[in-house]
Amino acid sequence: MNSDYNSFKKNVKLAFSKVKEDINNLESINLNNLYLLKELDLKLQDLTKKIDKIIETQEKEQKEGFLYFSTSNKGVQSYKQTNKQTVKQLNNQSKINENSLKIDEEPLVFIKKGLEIIQKDVQNMFKTLTNQEFKVFLAIYQLEEEIGSLTFAVLAQKLGLSQQSIRNYISSLLQKKAPITKEKINNKVVILKIKPEFKNLEMLQDLLKLKEFPDSQTRLF
Repeated sequence: MNSDYNSFKKNVKLAFSKVKEDINNLESINLNNLYLLKELDLKLQDLTKKIDKIIETQEKEQKEGFLYFSTSNKGVQSYKQTNKQTVKQLNNQSKINENSLKIDEEPLVFIKKGLEIIQKDVQNMFKTLTNQEFKVFLAIYQLEEEIGSLTFAVLAQKLGLSQQSIRNYISSLLQKKAPITKEKINNKVVILKIKPEFKNLEMLQDLLKLKEFPDSQTRLF
């Protein structure tokens, strides 16, 4: 079992080293890196679970061995000897557990910091938006979920504004690096979308508070 654990631990170290390398190679941590960070986070969580399972199995085997020897026919002397041996094994296991945690924590800290940087950048960007620009962004967010393909014409109609006004607001939002994309269909119709990686952040409620919008304004229509 120890050989299996050591082999797995070695593979985990290599995997975590690759994670650190991937993160260090990022030219910048921004919203576009969110998919990568999320993917790395999931991989690390999976590796951590596997390590925990191995440790749990080892501890269970040690406890079962302790109970077996303590109830044998060799009497109290055997119990004391086995007890000391088991305590030593458990102490060694604690050191293994501690080392495993050290392996796990470092890359997780990298990812946590990356996500915090992204969220802070998004919040700072939204602070620069006017209330009307934020309403346009919120409308795109809601209408895209409800009707799918959202055009300038539909957005203008829903907000009671001219298409030119909507185009101006969208242009301003894009200049401020709001997570909006424009996709042209058949070289004619432009479809407005919110970047999916932004939706994965689940920050809408926090942004509403940031912009001091009341809860009643989470819906515009």
